[in-house]
Amino acid sequence: MSKDYSAWYKVGCSLCVACAVLSSAGVIAADGDVGIITFTGGVTGETCKISNSTGSQSSNMTLVMPVVAKKDVESATIENGGVGRTPFDIELSGCATGISRAQVSFSSEEFANLTDGTLNNDTTIDDAAKNVNVVLFNNGNSQSSQVFIGRQDDTPQIVTLDNGSGVFSFAAAYVPGPQFNSNSNQIVPGKVHTNATFSITYY
Repeated sequence: MSKDYSAWYKVGCSLCVACAVLSSAGVIAADGDVGIITFTGGVTGETCKISNSTGSQSSNMTLVMPVVAKKDVESATIENGGVGRTPFDIELSGCATGISRAQVSFSSEEFANLTDGTLNNDTTIDDAAKNVNVVLFNNGNSQSSQVFIGRQDDTPQIVTLDNGSGVFSFAAAYVPGPQFNSNSNQIVPGKVHTNATFSITYY
């Protein structure tokens, strides 16, 4: 029987994406045109230590996503993996005795798009891109499906711990928002900024 420790041992994470979608290919990104995903979180109680893709013992992570062309986002779909796909890991180590598995799920009260499970852009920022969303994919542990953020039909990624350690692997990419229409509701180049939280349940 599994034990859900999430009530006590919740790992909080802010996922922030800032990027610029360029209107033509081959343009060199100027300062401020790079995409950044910033993770901040923490673990309480005797669960696991969290580190990031760089291997540093910190739950804070910065993932730089590429600047992409508007036309590439327009032709991208969730089914074909989006564009600007960038992998990242959430690493567990030093997990308490008795914990053999862990699972992670994502949510976002402010930006979750329940239509397609992606993250909406924060359109309140200056020079915000329009109709550009961020999609997450499972990228390991025998899973490659989309992460449906905030939806009940999402299948959380599960990791079996080996000597108290395990790795959740994901990838983020850009896709058109569900309201995108190439004729009447086009993509507008600009910055993308969004966030989500992840929580880890231990068994």
